[in-house]
Amino acid sequence: MIDLRQLYTIVDHLTTSSGEVGADYTVDLQAIVHVHGVVGDKRVDETFSPVLPFSVSQSMIKLEIAPPTAPPGATYAPPSANATLVAATNPVQAGSVPRKAANLLNVARYRIAVPAIRLLGLLVLALAFVMATLHVLLVRRKVGLPQEALIARHFRAHVVPVASLEQAQGSAPLEVLDFTILTRLACYLERPILLATHDGERTYALDDNNGSRYVYRVPMNETQRVREEAPAERAGRLFARVAVDRRRPRPAAIRVLGVLVFVGVTATLVTSFTATTNVPTSAAGASSFARQFSQLTPAGCSSLTLTSLVVKSGTFTNTASNALVLGSAGKDTITDNGAHNCIVGGGGSDTVTAVASDICIKGPSSGATYKKCATA
Repeated sequence: MIDLRQLYTIVDHLTTSSGEVGADYTVDLQAIVHVHGVVGDKRVDETFSPVLPFSVSQSMIKLEIAPPTAPPGATYAPPSANATLVAATNPVQAGSVPRKAANLLNVARYRIAVPAIRLLGLLVLALAFVMATLHVLLVRRKVGLPQEALIARHFRAHVVPVASLEQAQGSAPLEVLDFTILTRLACYLERPILLATHDGERTYALDDNNGSRYVYRVPMNETQRVREEAPAERAGRLFARVAVDRRRPRPAAIRVLGVLVFVGVTATLVTSFTATTNVPTSAAGASSFARQFSQLTPAGCSSLTLTSLVVKSGTFTNTASNALVLGSAGKDTITDNGAHNCIVGGGGSDTVTAVASDICIKGPSSGATYKKCATA
């Protein structure tokens, strides 16, 4: 509440001191409000200082409330005078109290907590690491195998290591030049391939239903010979893995699955971390302005005050004054009967007949003719 008697006492004192009788004074009434309390589990301790400006004269006290200015480029509708008066006489300060809330991500119709998505991404990443490790181990296991073991594994043929190969009486073994052919024949006959290592040579043998034996021999180098210190045991270790399950995934399938897992993990982690990004509100807006003649007027006609625009082509006569006369890109014949005009013929070989108060803007064509006007 304002004590008007005390206020006018101060005004009279100022008038006497300054010697200005009947002067108007501007007064800013500022309240200082301290806000203390607890909202939820958060303590609030803030200060609110609104200002109410008004002018004081000998006969009247008037509120001096200026309407708020919109940001440059904004299209907000200005508040009404009544709304401005209510906002000034009943000031309100908005505030906020931070609190913790569950961060959720909407996927289709489901709401999933972001920590759960991060945990899922880490689990999938661990699974991908395990699969990559297994793939590396599988590749390394193939490095130490002979070429024949890899071929037998490919065709799902069984290779049985034996101590020696007994030769049947009265029959000579048939030499096979390619182990792949021997493996295909073993698959066709549904018989195992026998393997014997003797005198630095590996011998693969296959017996058919008629008692014939097919033999494929592979000589070993010095390194392989040292490794064959226990032929039967070594061969057993090499070929024990040949009879694999047909459902075992191929290395190519493992690679494709690994790529898909990597993409899934990347998408999951990126989505979960960007879900916590807070995008602040902005005051972006749009504004439109009517084009002014000053924006269209050439620099050479800046001394003229133009109020209208004339745009024609070909042969024409202008009767308006204080106009910006624009021709076309072709050849124009312009006759001006007005005054104080700015004439821009265009790009053709124009013929312009004007008056002394006009200004003609020369075009790029050298054959243009300008009469009775100042050129720029």
